Amino acid sequence: MHLMDKLNQIINESTPDRMEYWFADFVKSHFDQVGEMTIEDLAKSCQTSTSSISRLINQFGYENYKSFRHDCAYNAKALKQHMILSQDVCPLHLAPENIDHYFNQRLLPFLKAIQKKDIEFVRDVFDYYPKIYLISMVSMNVVTQHIQLSLSYIHREKVIIIVNDYNQLSSLSKKDCVIVFSNTGNIFKGENRVGRHLLHCQAYKLLLSAIDDPSLTHLFNHCIPVFKNAAQPQSLANSQIYVHLMFFFIEMVLTS
Repeated sequence: MHLMDKLNQIINESTPDRMEYWFADFVKSHFDQVGEMTIEDLAKSCQTSTSSISRLINQFGYENYKSFRHDCAYNAKALKQHMILSQDVCPLHLAPENIDHYFNQRLLPFLKAIQKKDIEFVRDVFDYYPKIYLISMVSMNVVTQHIQLSLSYIHREKVIIIVNDYNQLSSLSKKDCVIVFSNTGNIFKGENRVGRHLLHCQAYKLLLSAIDDPSLTHLFNHCIPVFKNAAQPQSLANSQIYVHLMFFFIEMVLTS
């Protein structure tokens, strides 16, 4: 389970008068600071003892405070990357002074072609399912990370990113939701890719794709080729364009 999920679980299941709640709330709000803190500093900030901090960290599955602090530093870095990307590509601030001419030339036609009904549909999916599993190739990780961070701050029960271990899809129920992100279709190529695992997955399955590929529709309950009505580039060599576009789309979903 992701550290953010563990912290959310404590916050959801505890009350504000408990030490565990103070700990989870402080860490969640101060990843950057905790990544640099000693265990004594963290205990003082949470108004508890170092032994209590050690006990909680062990319950989280960390061998020691050093490994926990390293994970906090990693999350702090992820948050900074998320903030930088948000600032660079926020759809409300597409202007020459904060996004370069290269992306202005290529992103705007795509953004204008995004369908309002698609935004509303994905927003409804986010609202309806308490447990959401996100799957993507490495290139789309920034998008799935953005969703996990954003939904975790509204105390979503669980938003989980699945990396490589697709076997767990077979254990999901109809109460769960799986969202797959694809910008080039590579996530489905090869016998160990996600496609064959989705065949026997009972969860609700949604594909958000930059490419319209009808051959994949049998794997999903619903497919949204987000930019199907936009002019496609001649080459997929710069798939980073699609990453930014998908990020735009998710921003619109989460802020609408």
